[in-house]
Amino acid sequence: MIVIDGSSGEGGGQILRTSLALSLVTSRPFEMTRIRAARSRPGLQRQHLAAVLAAAKVGKADVRGAALHSQQLVFAPQGIHAGEYHFRIGTAGSVSLVLQTILPALALARGPSRILVEGGTHNHLAPPFEFLQQAYLPLMARMGPRVEATLERHGFYPLPEGGGSASRVCPKTPGSRWSSSSAAGWSVAAFGPSSRGFPSISPRGRSKRRWANSSGLPSAA
Repeated sequence: MIVIDGSSGEGGGQILRTSLALSLVTSRPFEMTRIRAARSRPGLQRQHLAAVLAAAKVGKADVRGAALHSQQLVFAPQGIHAGEYHFRIGTAGSVSLVLQTILPALALARGPSRILVEGGTHNHLAPPFEFLQQAYLPLMARMGPRVEATLERHGFYPLPEGGGSASRVCPKTPGSRWSSSSAAGWSVAAFGPSSRGFPSISPRGRSKRRWANSSGLPSAA
């Protein structure tokens, strides 16, 4: 098992999210200690815990230490599993950062998925929704998977009880039609067609395999 010191580098949450994403796509377990040790409030906060739980669902992972303020985590994924997911951060924590944790893995999954994430789209300590839409997803498209994002309602800090953001992220491939609609109060990522009968396209398409191989990551074959 890979052991990672969570205080390395900036000692923040990104080393955790990156470790979760790489663990999912490589199926390699890891243990992380001293999580967010360099922060004024060390350990897992709600956004980080939401990313852990989201990755655990997608990977059907065995997890130890997934609790608020925990500074140690063991994560052992059991593959990548497409499906319907609903994740709730519980604060104005960034939905973009949670989605960045699981999108690379779902691009390699065997089937389509639909993801709903409740949280914030705009706060001063995380990339806003526009970064996800205009920078992160276009970069993913250059590597194979093409994803569109729309935003219906902004979610700013502080997030009122029951409030939030709304967006839907849908894959789009040349020659195929996909919907990009949204529902108030949600941040949504969808890998797969809508329920309107558009043709289903497997995330295991040729362009995805080229992306996985050119990135040095194992394809899901």
